[in-house]
Amino acid sequence: MKRVAWLAGLLLILAACGGGGGGTTAPEPAPEPAQTEDAGLAQLVEWMSGSFSSEQQSIDDDRFFHIQLHVARVWPEREDAFWLYVEQAAASAPESPYRQRIYRLTRLSDEVMESRIFELDGPEAYVGAWQDPQRFQDATPDSLTYRTGCEVLLKFAGDRVVGGTLGNLCKSALRGASYATTRVDIGATGMVSWDQGFDAEDTQVWGSEVGGYRFLRVE
Repeated sequence: MKRVAWLAGLLLILAACGGGGGGTTAPEPAPEPAQTEDAGLAQLVEWMSGSFSSEQQSIDDDRFFHIQLHVARVWPEREDAFWLYVEQAAASAPESPYRQRIYRLTRLSDEVMESRIFELDGPEAYVGAWQDPQRFQDATPDSLTYRTGCEVLLKFAGDRVVGGTLGNLCKSALRGASYATTRVDIGATGMVSWDQGFDAEDTQVWGSEVGGYRFLRVE
């Protein structure tokens, strides 16, 4: 039931991206400003950027591991979007991250923002690049692999940004899954990220069953 309610909420977010009907010809729209001039997106990027840790959660609840999360902006000269490099690793093995992604953040409507997820070609070459984003200067968005259907739709909710993926659109074969879902809650001091995998019968096969990882800002 909770997943049904969550999906219904995300569908409302998606609906906010659409336009209404009408029988008159719309005037020619004015040129849109660069995505990087958007104050809401800039605030979200500020909250997401930095180094984070789930250490306190792992101390309070042994069902969670101590994970380190690092996020750094790359290609700051581009105006089409905010581009972020994301690296996650167990605190016991920071040199061997289990997740490396590029996020592309843009605004879709007055209320809705989108984070598109990309995989790197040869991610091992970028381990630790959050400390030196200039290592991406020879890479381009064209070299990335877009994870279709895994977009995270986001909107402000007071002093937080919340959102997630839609339904079963984010395909995954990990540990027998058919699709994966992500829910996020982001603020100034950290973020909660809840990833889960489900099989074709909607039975959960991986991920936490009790809530997301709580990442607190460490720098």
